[in-house]
Amino acid sequence: GTGAISSLSAAASLAFGTVDIAASGGVTQNLTLTNTGGMPLNISSMTITGDPTPNFTFAFTGCTNGQSCGPLSALAASPGPGNTLTITLRCDPTTIGAKTGTLNIVSDDPMSPRTVNLTCTGATPDIQIAGPPLADFGSQRINTPSSTTRTFTISNPTGTTTSSLTYNVTEASPHFSIACSAPGCSGTLTPGATAVTVTVSFRPTATGPLTGTINVASNDVDMASINVTVTGTGVEPLIALTAPAPVTPPTVGGALTFPDTNVGATSAPQTITIQNTGSMTLTISSVINTNTADFNLVGPTTMSIAPSGTSSWTVSCDPNSQGLSTGTIQIANDSNNDTSVDLALSCNGVRGNIVVTSATPFAYTQPTNTIDFGTTFLNQSKMTTVTISNNGNRAVNISSITSAPAAQGFTIGAASAMAVAPGGSITLPITFMPTLNTQGAAVVTLATDWNTLAFNVVGDGVDSGVVIMKGSG
Repeated sequence: GTGAISSLSAAASLAFGTVDIAASGGVTQNLTLTNTGGMPLNISSMTITGDPTPNFTFAFTGCTNGQSCGPLSALAASPGPGNTLTITLRCDPTTIGAKTGTLNIVSDDPMSPRTVNLTCTGATPDIQIAGPPLADFGSQRINTPSSTTRTFTISNPTGTTTSSLTYNVTEASPHFSIACSAPGCSGTLTPGATAVTVTVSFRPTATGPLTGTINVASNDVDMASINVTVTGTGVEPLIALTAPAPVTPPTVGGALTFPDTNVGATSAPQTITIQNTGSMTLTISSVINTNTADFNLVGPTTMSIAPSGTSSWTVSCDPNSQGLSTGTIQIANDSNNDTSVDLALSCNGVRGNIVVTSATPFAYTQPTNTIDFGTTFLNQSKMTTVTISNNGNRAVNISSITSAPAAQGFTIGAASAMAVAPGGSITLPITFMPTLNTQGAAVVTLATDWNTLAFNVVGDGVDSGVVIMKGSG
């Protein structure tokens, strides 16, 4: 007959490639064992030698770990079926660098033992952070984003012992935010891949020095967590009304109340003062006086006020009519607490003012401001009673009543009173008794502590029995 033997065939080497030393369970590879002989093949044992760490172990059913295994079930004679067996091995290094070992297979193959060279390279990600320390953002108004940003990059450069980098970028501060280029703020970078750019923005929600921490977590065993610090200062303009005292401190409204002021006169000025109690420049965009007819505002209408700085205006009352005058000073600004500081103005315009309201029986003619006694015989008299009223809101004291020129036949009687209450009136008798034909034209003047009242009195003195008709030629 023909003699037959068993014969084991397997790859001479098994390469696992680059293995991340931090990867759980390392990397596995399959190895196929084939019986190419005409007799069944019995494998009595398998061992891994030359690797005391160990980096290489068995990883298949019946041999789940360790570096020795066997015996195994017989492989049928070629061509089968059942003449092959696939086994699994693992490379799980704990340090970087090249790793080697030898798989020894002992069987009844006349050429036993057969050997297979095992190789892998222990590797780790090499995270690189470029950019820090990041420049301070400086001062930024709260609740507004900065016009500038800060950036840093995350990379995983190519290397013989470099594996893929898995990373995650987070930032917990409410004052800073981040955005990341592809593949995003969480992802994987293969060795030599394009770096991730992390862009940091600043939008403070509080005043004062602020600090944020951006954390970059990764699978780099040497730098598993890296913190990047960002800083900036939150600022804001704040306005405070310091004069007059605000209704509700420190800013809500104020009022200027002026003493009674004569119509046509000007009161003593009062001062408005504001202060920037914030931490950035305060801008005053307008200062408006809503009643320019009765109040005078003096001061700038636009300005910038540095922190702790102040600005002032003066206001005076200049009433054009009697009674209560009101207005408002409105200070528009860009503060964070009161964008319009409003101050109420009030002033009582006062005056006393006497006028002729009537005369009887010889009437007062208003357009010409005249009382006409008409034709009167010489040495005979006519009398009229003049009513003088005070249409002001203050009493009028009459200091003198005169008629000029004096030699015109007019006599001023005693007034019913020399003080006229607001809304009140007095009477004044006036008599015309000419002694000469040339008499008959005078001005009656009442001097007071307020206004001066003057009106005309006229008449025609004629001889007895001779009446000159006006307009008869």
